[in-house]
Amino acid sequence: MTYLVDIIRDRQLTAIIVTHDAKIASRAERILYMKDGVIVDEIVPDPKADKAALIAQLNS
Repeated sequence: MTYLVDIIRDRQLTAIIVTHDAKIASRAERILYMKDGVIVDEIVPDPKADKAALIAQLNS
């Protein structure tokens, strides 16, 4: 995952990753929640925030 994130940032690309894994989602710059094909919530994590707290929030 680190390699993929590095490539995306270095080349200024956009990637859409679909996952149910909070640890993977915590690496994103923006997290969208969808239900029935509609965006129902969004989280924009603080890059300086504690990853463990974010993962706990995503798992709840």
